[in-house]
Amino acid sequence: MFRFATALCYFVTFFVLLCCAQRFEPFQDPIYGDFGLVDLDSPQHPHSACLTLKFHARLYNFNLNNTPIAAIDVADFTSQQVRLNGYCALANEVKRTAQLHASWKSSGGRKRLMKFKFREGQLHEVRRHEQQEIRWMLEEVVYSEQYKGQSVSFSSLSPPYESQVNVSYSPPPPTIHAPLNQKFVCKDRLNISLHNPKYKKTVLELLPEIDVQPMNPASGFGSNSKTTSVLKYKLDKCESLFSLSL
Repeated sequence: MFRFATALCYFVTFFVLLCCAQRFEPFQDPIYGDFGLVDLDSPQHPHSACLTLKFHARLYNFNLNNTPIAAIDVADFTSQQVRLNGYCALANEVKRTAQLHASWKSSGGRKRLMKFKFREGQLHEVRRHEQQEIRWMLEEVVYSEQYKGQSVSFSSLSPPYESQVNVSYSPPPPTIHAPLNQKFVCKDRLNISLHNPKYKKTVLELLPEIDVQPMNPASGFGSNSKTTSVLKYKLDKCESLFSLSL
């Protein structure tokens, strides 16, 4: 009897999860440069955008032999050659998270994957013009590549190559964040260092115009976007916060 009740409980749980699973679909708008995810099951706005991003990107690899640095153009995220997937934050979540994954193949046959991980929370360090409030933030960026059966990953949260193994490492605070109902907009380049303890760093450079809203975006996107609440950083603020010394 106990086994039957346990099996029935598992079946009901699986059935509920299966029926109530939220469905998300990628969108890519090459005209306006937007990309992200659409919530197919939103009760308020079905088929509405639930995660919207807009930027171009470039990678700087410090690991190539005989060259101090090499720039790798990242694929256009609005192109159909790039496969997008992920999930959006749900309104009833206690701790809201969202992720967008982009995968593509380069001309040399390398498989590349970029993950953008967002979460809701409070910043440990608050700048002068900001208040201690619940915000969305870009928690982690992960870049991976696969070639001839080998793979390597770099993360914005991993300890750098230069750090000692026996020394505790604290990752840097989030570089991109805003209040929950606002988007982050910057008209300058932003740079995020990605690390692997066994290799020199790789730097992800986001190119303007940068427009990020992973939670609570407007119902539309591209030409249909109606977002009115925007958090903008001035040009000198972007440069001072996220400049890259090559």
